[in-house]
Amino acid sequence: MIDTTLTASRFTPHVVRAVRPDEIGHVADTLAEAFVDDPLFAWCVPDPVRRAVVLPSFFRLAVGAVAGRGEITVVADGGAAALWLPPGTPAVPDDEAFGTAVGTLLGDDSERTFALMALLDEVHPTEPHRFLWFIGARPAARGEGRGSALLRDVLVRSDAAGVPAYLDATSEANRRLYARHGFDVVGRRTIADSPPMWSMWRSPRAPG
Repeated sequence: MIDTTLTASRFTPHVVRAVRPDEIGHVADTLAEAFVDDPLFAWCVPDPVRRAVVLPSFFRLAVGAVAGRGEITVVADGGAAALWLPPGTPAVPDDEAFGTAVGTLLGDDSERTFALMALLDEVHPTEPHRFLWFIGARPAARGEGRGSALLRDVLVRSDAAGVPAYLDATSEANRRLYARHGFDVVGRRTIADSPPMWSMWRSPRAPG
C-alpha cells in the first residue's frame, strides 16, 4: 500500500519520492487509470472495456522494464507516478521479449501498437538525454499539481547535471503541461489514422 501519511492537498507542495519495491503494482494501476482515456491508447486498443482490462498488465510490463534501470517516482499520496530512463538507456532491456509480451497481451490490437512503437523508436533522439517514458495521475487526482511536482523533481536535477530531457506527448492537454515546464515541440507525428503526438525536447536550464 502507498504511505498516505504525507498526503498533499492542492494548497501545499506535493512530496515526491522514489517508489518502493512493494508499490510496483500500485504504480502500474495508477498509470493504467491515467492513460485509459488517452487518445493514443484509445487508438491502439479501441474497445474501452478491453482497454481498461489490458492496461494494468501493459503497465506492469513497462514498470518492470524500468525498475532497476531507470527511475520510478511517485507523489506521496499515490495519486500520480512517472517512469524515467537515464541517458543512453533504452526504454526496455530486451525489445524481443518485451514485444512478445505486448503482442501476447494485446492480441488483435498489437499491430497498431507495434506500428506506433516503431515510429516513436525511429524518431527518438540519439543525443544523450533523460527520457520520460510515462507520467500520469489517476483521474480523481488530476488538476492539483501532482504531475508538475513529478516533472520538477527530475528536471531540477537534470538542470543541475546539465542533462536535457525528452518525451512524447500524446494529447493537447499534456503538450501544454510539458510546454509550461520548458519542453519545446520538435516534431508532430501521426501514423495511419492515429491522433497526433508531439516529440518534445527540453534543454537544461542554467542555475538560478
